[in-house]
Amino acid sequence: TSDEFDSEEAHRIGLVQEIVPAGEETNRAIEIAHIICEGAPLAVQATKASSLIYATQGESACIAAFGPKQAELAASEDAIEGIASFKERRKGNFSGK
Repeated sequence: TSDEFDSEEAHRIGLVQEIVPAGEETNRAIEIAHIICEGAPLAVQATKASSLIYATQGESACIAAFGPKQAELAASEDAIEGIASFKERRKGNFSGK
């Protein structure tokens, strides 16, 4: 509709996950990047690939690719480490395998 709206409205309707004070965008982006980097690399890569499939091929293609990828990830060493680290309440030590 080309209606303009502010960040509060963008947040309310789900276009953004959070709002940060002006000038803090880069700092918050770096904080989020650090959180992502702590995750299992295979899962991070799969999430990025899934987003690309959705953006370029659509929802149906993304859903179709999800099952096989999920099975592959569940069989990985990182999945075992993820469960162990959760049970032991520690950060994961992921290998990308």
